[in-house]
Amino acid sequence: MRRTSRILAIVSATLLLGTALLAAPRELAPGEARYLVTLKGGGHAPDVAALGGRIEAQSWSSMTIVLPASAVNALVSS
Repeated sequence: MRRTSRILAIVSATLLLGTALLAAPRELAPGEARYLVTLKGGGHAPDVAALGGRIEAQSWSSMTIVLPASAVNALVSS
């Protein structure tokens, strides 16, 4: 029983550490900026990849994205 508890604790710690490392945002390259986009009901998510960016996190109401500074105006107009 004690061995099972120890294994469970090790597995839990490994999963927690792995999740924390994966959730950490990457460093921004020169010329990039991180934005929080709030999605309105019935609206569509912007095509971030077409703008040269990437999605770091997404929920039903918002997205955290990284875009080149030159693509911000295109995002605002879409």
